[in-house]
Amino acid sequence: MQEDKKLGSLLTTYAMQEPSTGFEEMVMQRIAAAKKIQLPITPLISRLLQRTLITTFIAAAVALIIIAFFIEPNTLILKLDIPVQTSIFEQLFSFFIVFWIVMFVNFFWGKRFTIAIKG
Repeated sequence: MQEDKKLGSLLTTYAMQEPSTGFEEMVMQRIAAAKKIQLPITPLISRLLQRTLITTFIAAAVALIIIAFFIEPNTLILKLDIPVQTSIFEQLFSFFIVFWIVMFVNFFWGKRFTIAIKG
């Protein structure tokens, strides 16, 4: 209780009630000057690395799909005896297709948006 009173008296004694004259104008001038500066937009990942990662991912996905068609279920090391309905596989397949369609639309939409900003 006593500490609150001391803190209150210190705040009223030393705290500033209003900013100094010209402070708001100075801040607004700095904000306006910062808006005028054109900084180059650089991505976090270089284009070469981005393309390499995308190409590697697509190659790995295609390789896994091709291997999945040719591998026999009996040759797998991990044996799963869980009965799975066909509808679950259809839902997973639909999910992956929709996910990648939305991903590519988002990717190209974002690229078009950045071109519009630059141009």
